[in-house]
Amino acid sequence: MDTKKAPTLQTFLSYPREREEEARQVYRFLRSVGVECWWDQESLVPGDDWDRERAAAQRKADIFLLVCSSETFARRGVIQREIRDAVETAKDRPPGEIYIVNLRSSDVELPTELARYHWTDLFSPDWKSRLARTLKKSLGQRGQPIPEAVEIASATLASGRTKAVEIEEEDETGSRGAYFFSYEDTGSYWEYVNAEIITTAMGGLLESRRHMADWKRERDQSSDWQLSLSEFHRQGELVSLVVAGSSYFGGTLHPNHFVTTINIFGPSCGRVSITDLFDHNSKALSILVEYCDLDLKRQGFELGEEPLSLGGYAESYGWELFEHFSVNERGMILNFSEAAGLPHVLATFEVYVPWEAMRTFLTYSVRCFLEKSGLPVSGASVSDLGGGSQGS
Repeated sequence: MDTKKAPTLQTFLSYPREREEEARQVYRFLRSVGVECWWDQESLVPGDDWDRERAAAQRKADIFLLVCSSETFARRGVIQREIRDAVETAKDRPPGEIYIVNLRSSDVELPTELARYHWTDLFSPDWKSRLARTLKKSLGQRGQPIPEAVEIASATLASGRTKAVEIEEEDETGSRGAYFFSYEDTGSYWEYVNAEIITTAMGGLLESRRHMADWKRERDQSSDWQLSLSEFHRQGELVSLVVAGSSYFGGTLHPNHFVTTINIFGPSCGRVSITDLFDHNSKALSILVEYCDLDLKRQGFELGEEPLSLGGYAESYGWELFEHFSVNERGMILNFSEAAGLPHVLATFEVYVPWEAMRTFLTYSVRCFLEKSGLPVSGASVSDLGGGSQGS
């Protein structure tokens, strides 16, 4: 991993206090793809002149990111000053240059002075890839190098026809929602893919009914459960899916959130796990841990007062630490959360790994499929790989 500091975009994140959680998600995403972001919750230290620092950061910013909700435009305060300053600054930018980026956290109507700029919906499953494409275009406009993580996050989606499914329930035990889809492609392979999807979504829903009924009977508390299964990427027969869920059982301290993934590599491989990619190769595991630790240090992740290191977790969980990953034509996105055995306080975060960093460790069958699908993992030819693994 190249740790040399390269020029990057300077972004400024504006938000209403009621939408701090959405702002935090945006901030973490920007950091994960190597883009600098000024956000008051992370950029200020005790003793800073808050308004002076804020104004200076906004003046320096290449992009003004605004979390848009009903609170954004209804409340008085500094956020209105930030919006007015951004609108005035935009007038001095060359035509077509990206500056104001609206990030809607709800289906809110934008005021006239902002509506001229296209927006991204934070409640859309693909908001990260859409925002990444905005960052990539802005970097290109400025002639700046594009970080590999931005390339991975902005990879285009080659999807087939899908049919959306929404199931919403409410009874004395609480409320439940399952949101997923099925492919309309025909053939036994796509029947299998759809079976994986419906088993995951409906299986979770049926289990939630049981857990919520038991919780209601034992504690007389209502609960909430939500699951969203969406397409991260599809290219030919390569299917990469993301399952995001949340649950809150009445009387507990906080809701639980999780992100898991499903990756299916065509009829020749089926559903693949992280160990299917690397065949338990111990050297590959060490390199992946080192790569992630360097990237998390760059992102500024800390556990307490120390930089977050995955080494200890890898000793305890091994390859399971990396079991939740997504793929596209540029590389892998490793999704870390409670589901990977990490502390709840860390919430969810990501590391972007280009295929180039790990291609020599890919197993033979996976390498064949990826090359056949047109993904740029070649360097050595498939025939040079032999069995593709060295074991542990």
